[in-house]
Amino acid sequence: MRPGSAGGPGGPSGLRRHARRGSASGPPGGTRRGAAAIAPSLLAIALALATLPGLSCAPVPRRAGAGAAPVELEEKSVLAGELLAIFPGLFVHGLGHRYAGNAEQADDLLMMELYSGLTAGLGGGLYAIGDSEDADAVRVAGWVGIGVGGAGFLGSWLYDIVFTPGEIERYNRKLREARP
Repeated sequence: MRPGSAGGPGGPSGLRRHARRGSASGPPGGTRRGAAAIAPSLLAIALALATLPGLSCAPVPRRAGAGAAPVELEEKSVLAGELLAIFPGLFVHGLGHRYAGNAEQADDLLMMELYSGLTAGLGGGLYAIGDSEDADAVRVAGWVGIGVGGAGFLGSWLYDIVFTPGEIERYNRKLREARP
């Protein structure tokens, strides 16, 4: 083939391959800017805070000392639980359920987030391999992995948002029934 034809080294497919590998696709040095640069830091902070035992919203039994008044537990706010499930819950799934006192369900949602992130990451890796090797089947398998992982990620986050109010109402009902 002659240079400049569709299938030759100077053709459109050859240009596309070289443009993808060139330095013109991103900032110099590979640095990230804006929200993409701080997202991993925010995720690490949120995960660290969610795993600290003193920050759990579940009631902590305390021993009352001699002459100390028993600790009175307060009802929880549905609005606060929803806000926890929506924003920080995007990064750490299950915060709404953890606030409501259902730590088991919160742990299940967090594990679902981690597994779905792993699935989406593997799918992204497959897509990148398929894109660099011009292998359509591998690229499609990558999209499937990204889709399955994304569905699990969004599903567990939305589950936390939708069912947190019911968990908080259940917690508040148990609290009212336990009071004299």
